[in-house]
Amino acid sequence: MEKERLLNGFKRIRQGFLLLIPSSVIGLIVAPLTSPRDFLELGPGVIAYLIFIGILGMVSAILVIASWILRIVGWGNICGAGIKRFYCYTRLLLIVLPIVGVAISIIGGIIYGIQVFTSGLEYVGQTLFPPTLLAVIIAGSLIITAGFLVEGVSLLDISYIYGRGMLRIASILYLLSLVVSTVLSIFSTTQAVFGATWMGLLSNTLQLVSSITLYIGLRVKIEHV
Repeated sequence: MEKERLLNGFKRIRQGFLLLIPSSVIGLIVAPLTSPRDFLELGPGVIAYLIFIGILGMVSAILVIASWILRIVGWGNICGAGIKRFYCYTRLLLIVLPIVGVAISIIGGIIYGIQVFTSGLEYVGQTLFPPTLLAVIIAGSLIITAGFLVEGVSLLDISYIYGRGMLRIASILYLLSLVVSTVLSIFSTTQAVFGATWMGLLSNTLQLVSSITLYIGLRVKIEHV
């Protein structure tokens, strides 16, 4: 029974990271298309352009949420197998921290939207975050990342339990991609609204590589529980 739960858990987590692959590809497509200069004058072409980017962003968001849910289910199965209590905490933190972080980020986004609306579009692309708002946005980003960092540590731990070298490498890449992506996100927030194109490309490239390697590395053979 425990072995079956473990296999189902790894299967769900693999499926979750599989969904992150097309999401990363979409990110690589969108990153070069989101220059702040293209949004200063709204016309029919720009509106169609924004709709296209919005649709891609919506598809990417759906994939990310579906991936997150599958991984939560997967960690729940692994928790139920009773290997380590830490994996149960992983599931809990993977649920709670992203929700809290997103809620904080939404609050920050609403505050920023009000500020842009009252200040005017000429400030788009400049640093107009007051210290308090900037702290809220950064806090939200760090809290979201913390939940996934715990997941990365758990995956790394599993790689040692079952002797999976590929999973070990993939887990390290995953942790690295989370740290780098968060640092780039914070840096772009402090410098400009949309951030630099190269930051988005680097972040999505790291996510793509780590997702592919995790999908491959999570083919774990259970010989003991």
